[in-house]
Parts: sequence; C-alpha cells; structure tokens
Amino acid sequence: MDAQNPAATPEEFLAHAERLRALARRLVKDNASADDLVQETWLEAQRRPHSSIGNLGSWLAGVLRNLAREERRGSGRRARRETDAARADELPSTADVVLRIEGFRDVAREVQSLAEPYRTTIVRLYSTA
Repeated sequence: MDAQNPAATPEEFLAHAERLRALARRLVKDNASADDLVQETWLEAQRRPHSSIGNLGSWLAGVLRNLAREERRGSGRRARRETDAARADELPSTADVVLRIEGFRDVAREVQSLAEPYRTTIVRLYSTA
C-alpha cells in the first residue's frame, strides 16, 4: 500500500460484489459456500492489495477462482482421507467370517488326509509363515 499502488476503496470493491457472488455461485453451486468464498476473497484483497496493473474486477475474480480451486483440492483430499480411514475401520460381516473359517477347516481336513511325506511338508511350509 504505497503511493504508487494505493489500496482500492471499499466502494471500488463493492462495485464488483454482485459479479463475484454470481461467479462464486457458478463455481460452488451452494449459496452458503458461495457467500463464504466471496468473504474469503474480500479478506484476501485486504491482505494483498491489488496493484494498479490491470482491472480490479478481473483481479478479484482471479482471487475468487483460486480460492475455489484450493477449496476443491482440499475437499477432494479430505474426502479421500475419510474414505481410506473408513475402509480401514470396516469389519467383515459375520457371514464372511464364517465362510472363511469353514474354508480353513476344509483345508485342514484335506491336509490331514494327505499321505506322508506330503502332509509334513505342507504343515512345515505353512506353519512358519
């Protein structure tokens, strides 16, 4: 905020308010999220004053698009983490556990029915695993 690049006035920002709201609604499709996005844009504009290079409206729209992109990326990463965490917490159904145990019993019966030295070989091979 120096003499060469003065900060925009609140009136200058407000002149672009409706256009930014419309853009935010198109980007996020949810009015509450769109309002939040516009507010984040205003905050970012206060943190990083717009230079006199270019159009204030275009600059604000660019800031809003970047914030929306960052939010989508963050939401995507969050959704993937939640999905991965949910998978880790899933327990097999009782029917799946029973089928698996029955399968182990069938294999054990078949191994017991093998003749020597095959039975001992199989038992030694899989008892160390």
